[in-house]
Amino acid sequence: MIGNIFSNYKKKWENYRDNHKQKQALEKFSEQMPGFFNFFALIIFSGIIAGFGISQGNEAVIIGAMLITPLIPPLVGIALGVLTGNFGIFWDSFWRSIFGVLALFLIAFTIGHFFDFKINDSFLLRAELVSVPDIFIAVSAGIVAALSFVSHKIHSHVSGAAISISITPPLVVSGIGLAKNDFFIFENALRISAINIIGIVGMAFIIFAIFGFRKPEPT
Repeated sequence: MIGNIFSNYKKKWENYRDNHKQKQALEKFSEQMPGFFNFFALIIFSGIIAGFGISQGNEAVIIGAMLITPLIPPLVGIALGVLTGNFGIFWDSFWRSIFGVLALFLIAFTIGHFFDFKINDSFLLRAELVSVPDIFIAVSAGIVAALSFVSHKIHSHVSGAAISISITPPLVVSGIGLAKNDFFIFENALRISAINIIGIVGMAFIIFAIFGFRKPEPT
C-alpha cells in the first residue's frame, strides 16, 4: 500500500516536470479560479456572514462563512506563479488576495463600528497571543491546499474554501477589534492572520517544488 502511494506521487512528480504537462496543469488552475464577479461576491458575503457570526458568538454561522471564503486559490496561486515564472497567474492571484484580505477586514470593521455588541460577550475573547498551534494550523493548511491541487483524489474530498478556516476568523476578529478600540485583540488577531497567510503561501511553494513545478526549460 505504501509502495503504491509512493509510486503514485512519483508519477505525478514526473508528470509536472514535463513542460507540456505543467502547462496543462497551470491552464487548469486558471480555469478553476472563480470569475471576478463570483470571487468578489463570495468575499463580500462571507465577510458579512463571518462578521455577524462572530459578533453573536455563533460558531455555526462562522463555519458557514469559512466554507464560502474563496481566499485559498489565490494564495496558492501566488506560490504557483512565483515558482513557475507564470506572471499571469501570479498577478491575478496577488490582487485577488489583496482585495480579499482588505475586504474582509473592512467589512468586519464596519460591522464592529456600527453595531453595538459587547466585545466580552462574543467570539472575540478567543483571540489570544500567537502560539505554536497557530503555526501548525497555517503549515497544515498550506500543505492540504497544495496537495488538493496536485492530487484529484484529495481535491474530491477537500473543499479549498474550507481551508480558509485558518484565515477568515482572525481577519474578521482583527477588524472588529480595531472598531471596538481593543488594540490587544486587533494586533494579535492580525498577527495570526499574517502568520497563516505566510504559512499557506510558503508551504504551497514547497509542496509544488517537491512535485516538480518549476520555470519551463527552454525548448
